[in-house]
Amino acid sequence: MIALIKKIFTSEFLPVTEVRKLKVHIVMGFLFVITLITIPFSIFFEYSLLVKILSLLAFVLTYALCILLVKFNKIFTAIQITMIYSVSMTVFYALGISSFYAYIFFYISMTIIIFYQEIYSYFIYGTLTLALGILYTLSYSQGDMI
Repeated sequence: MIALIKKIFTSEFLPVTEVRKLKVHIVMGFLFVITLITIPFSIFFEYSLLVKILSLLAFVLTYALCILLVKFNKIFTAIQITMIYSVSMTVFYALGISSFYAYIFFYISMTIIIFYQEIYSYFIYGTLTLALGILYTLSYSQGDMI
């Protein structure tokens, strides 16, 4: 990571693979923080204890998978997994708690998807997030939003 930061400061241009790798590291850092925050916050979710534990375990294992993919230079696959991770986290929040935090996660997912600037992924995951957001709004809004 230090070598990558030195490359950024000493050159004007980075190869596309290095830029993608840097983006994955940034998103993975952000998802790590979000996952750490989710662990204590999950006591407020409306899931059973088993579902909470299995979901959080799945998030941790998916994060470990992303680390392995980056280590073995499978950057494009890691990008896809981090987008799926963010959409999964959104679904976890949206179905587990009906509050402002669920709405925030739709924006977080869209920000991650847009950050990568991969056009096909943007259409696939962006459309999925938009559809989930519309369904969530129609299902959980109480008429006081608009």
